[in-house]
Amino acid sequence: MPEIREHCGAGTTLAAYPPILLASTKRDDRVHPGHARKMAAKLQALGYPHLLL
Repeated sequence: MPEIREHCGAGTTLAAYPPILLASTKRDDRVHPGHARKMAAKLQALGYPHLLL
């Protein structure tokens, strides 16, 4: 991720973050389930490991 290193500075290192969990349900009317799906697709496009259940 060179663009992040440029933003953070040359001397910094990126931390190892834990896996990301995206959860959605049809019953929650505050946010459309499609938002979680779009975020999952974006993370997959960026190369993050994924598991679809």
